[in-house]
Amino acid sequence: MIGLGTHQRLRDGGAIIRTAVQLGCTCIDTAPNYGRGLNQREVGLVTQECLASGFGRDVRVSTKAGFLSPAQSVVDLVHLGIDPGSITQRHCLSCAFLRWQVARSREDLGVRAIDLLFLHNPELQLKTGSKGEALQIFLKAAEVCEELCASHDLKSYGLATWRHFLDCISVNELSLEVRRAFGNRHHFRALQLPLSLISIGAIADGLFRARGPLIEALEQNIEVYGSSPLHQGELMHFLNRELVDWIDPSLTPAQAALHVVLSTGLVNVV
Repeated sequence: MIGLGTHQRLRDGGAIIRTAVQLGCTCIDTAPNYGRGLNQREVGLVTQECLASGFGRDVRVSTKAGFLSPAQSVVDLVHLGIDPGSITQRHCLSCAFLRWQVARSREDLGVRAIDLLFLHNPELQLKTGSKGEALQIFLKAAEVCEELCASHDLKSYGLATWRHFLDCISVNELSLEVRRAFGNRHHFRALQLPLSLISIGAIADGLFRARGPLIEALEQNIEVYGSSPLHQGELMHFLNRELVDWIDPSLTPAQAALHVVLSTGLVNVV
């Protein structure tokens, strides 16, 4: 399934979101820090407008928690009772911060419950890079997410990483420890990582070695979201006609790049 990512700030962002929903796009991914901190609210406004107009009822919006938005300062968070020592590179996964950011995101999106919340780049909180440290960081944040699911502020949560976190602990190990901590009815449902012709390591591991995060996610019934399939647009500078024709001569460069990821059979949403 092809979704809509909203990382960059676009001049006609609202029109793009509306057109995507009208054409049947059912997955939109955003975050409080995307598009200079403006995109999440725009996603909320447009999707709510679509619902009011009678379409877009199947749209599922995922957002993230972890990064401060450009408009937020460490001083602002201290005033909210959030420990400044828990903030690293404008990134925080403390319990107080997660609860506060989820509340803000619900307001931005205009929803009672967020469909899917990704814990955003938890590797930024690593100091030693040990498996035990990675597990502690994730489970502490997951406990807050489970509480928010119980209170119907979230429907599910997942992990969004640029692969570095999974160098410390595997998807299988995370899933096992989540079940131990929260039981089989936990709400850890999704994994997001970059997948493209450039970020192809996880795809190669899955297709040719039958191992790695994509295979483990499949085994654990965890949805995989492939982020940055065009490598934030940079891939378009390297995809020449010869390479596109080798993939499929009927496709445009952008379509060919998406096709490579979707055709693996290991990814739910790109």
